[in-house]
Amino acid sequence: MTQKLATLAVALVACAPATKLSTVQVTPETPRAKLRNVLVVGLVKDPAARQSYETEMVKALRGAGVKAESSQALLPIGEVPTREALQRLVAEREFDGAIIGMLVDSRTEVRAVPPSGPAYYGYYGYSGWAAPIAYSPGYLETTTKVVVETRLFRIAGDAPVFSATSESVDPSSAKDVTEPLAKLVVAQLRKDGFV
Repeated sequence: MTQKLATLAVALVACAPATKLSTVQVTPETPRAKLRNVLVVGLVKDPAARQSYETEMVKALRGAGVKAESSQALLPIGEVPTREALQRLVAEREFDGAIIGMLVDSRTEVRAVPPSGPAYYGYYGYSGWAAPIAYSPGYLETTTKVVVETRLFRIAGDAPVFSATSESVDPSSAKDVTEPLAKLVVAQLRKDGFV
């Protein structure tokens, strides 16, 4: 019975999504105007991760019928998206919103998993049960978690009107984080009436 429960628990964890929105905050607006033209900015030091975030978010927004462009496509190669550079882009391209994503945390956790074995009874049962476990101990389980914060700003205001924090478990690449994240964020934006 215990073996079946352990197998079921492993199966449920395997089916859980690798990326999920852990928190979503929406500022009340009345009425809520839909965004038409959005600038996407990834504030990530790694250029490949930044490109992946911006590309996937632009693709998801365009799929929702919103005109969107990435900052990397509009700024000179290697230019950091400073406040002045972004203000210039907003004025030139007439964006009405900006989505800004930032890597908040990336950590690896190691957990010791103790050995397990069948039930035992009495001294002889215990020694027969414990001996194989003592000579083949448990193992270490490593989990990597990546946390990204995505905020939506209306160009007319300074405060974000939407904020979402996501958590991705054991991604093997930046795309493993950014592709599902973009879909989740845009679906939430659609649900909240922004797109």
